[in-house]
Amino acid sequence: MNPINRMLKQGSQGDDVARLHSQLVHLGYKISDDEVAKKFFGDLTSKLVRQFQGEHGLKATGEVDEATAKRIQAEINSKEPQLEQVTVSGRVTFSEGRPANNVELRVVRKEPVGETQVGTTRTSPSGDYKLTYTRQSSAAGVQVVVNLLGAQGQIIATESVPEKTPLIVVNLTILEQPRKQEFLIHGRVESTDGRALAEIKVQAFDRDLRSEQQLESAVSDNAGHYEIRYGADQFQQAEKESADLVFRLFAPSGELLTAVAAANEQGQPLANITGPGGSGGEEGKRLDVPIVFNARVEETVDFVVESTAFPSEYERFITELRPVLAGVSLADLTSADVEFLSGETRI
Repeated sequence: MNPINRMLKQGSQGDDVARLHSQLVHLGYKISDDEVAKKFFGDLTSKLVRQFQGEHGLKATGEVDEATAKRIQAEINSKEPQLEQVTVSGRVTFSEGRPANNVELRVVRKEPVGETQVGTTRTSPSGDYKLTYTRQSSAAGVQVVVNLLGAQGQIIATESVPEKTPLIVVNLTILEQPRKQEFLIHGRVESTDGRALAEIKVQAFDRDLRSEQQLESAVSDNAGHYEIRYGADQFQQAEKESADLVFRLFAPSGELLTAVAAANEQGQPLANITGPGGSGGEEGKRLDVPIVFNARVEETVDFVVESTAFPSEYERFITELRPVLAGVSLADLTSADVEFLSGETRI
C-alpha cells in the first residue's frame, strides 16, 4: 500500500484522501460512506486521524503531516505478511560417490494444515542443485521436503528438514541396485571339411550334479559365428559364482546334432560329459556333450560338426536338380537347358 506524500487536512479532497481512507480502514477504523464516495477529508476523517495520533503518541492535530503519514505506513507494514526468500540447495550422488547429473527434484513446503509444492529443479553435471522460493513468514512446525524423482516421476529418495532458516542444505544419495554380472560365450560353427555352417542353433545350459538349467541360445550367421549372453541370476544354484557350461547344437530343421566336437580359443578340445539328449530333459536318451567347467566372464567355444550331417553345396544342388533333369546328364546340358533349370530351381 503506497504511502501518502503530501499534507492532508480537513477540506482536502482527491486520490491522496482516498488512499488515507483505505489505510485507516485497513487499520480497523470506520469511515463514513459519504466521505469515502467524495474522497473528502471531512469531520469524521479528521476525528479518526486525531484518534490515531493519540493512540500512537503523536500530537493530536487531526491533520496528516509527515510524521503521521510515516506512522500510518509503519502500522500498515507491520500488519502485512513479511515476504522472505528461502533457498534450498545441496548435492545428489550415487551410493559410490558419483555425481548424479540431470536428475529432477521436487521441493514441497509442508505445514501443519497442508502442503504446497514450491518448485522443481534439476541437478548440474556436478550433481549440485538450487531452488529459491518466497514464503510469507516462518511458522512453527513447517517442514521442507525434498523429493528425488526417478525417470517415471516416482520418488526414489526423500529428505525432510525444518524450515528454520532461509538457507537450507539437503544432500541426497541414490542407492543403486547391484549390477547383474553378464557372461559371454562366442565362437564359430563349421563342418569337418571347413565350411561355415549357418542357421545352427547353439543352446547353452548350466550343468549341476544331476540336473541342468537352460540358459540362452543363439543361431549362427552366414559366417558361422554365434554369440550368447547370460546372467548370473540364471544359474540354478544362486550361490554359484560361475556356470559349468554344456552345449547342444540343432540343425535348421530342429534335429539334434550328435556328432559335434568343441574347442577353446587355443584350439584345445573340450572335455565331453554324458548328459540327457534332446533339448536337455528327455529321459532315457543320453548324449556326450562338450562342457566348460567354471566358465569365465567371456568364453570362446568353436564347434565342428561332422560333414555327413551337412551335404556340400554341390551335393545339395544335385539333389534339387535330379527330379528336373529327367535322366539328362549334366554333360549333355545346353545353354538353353541351363537357363531353364536356373529358372525352375532358382539355383
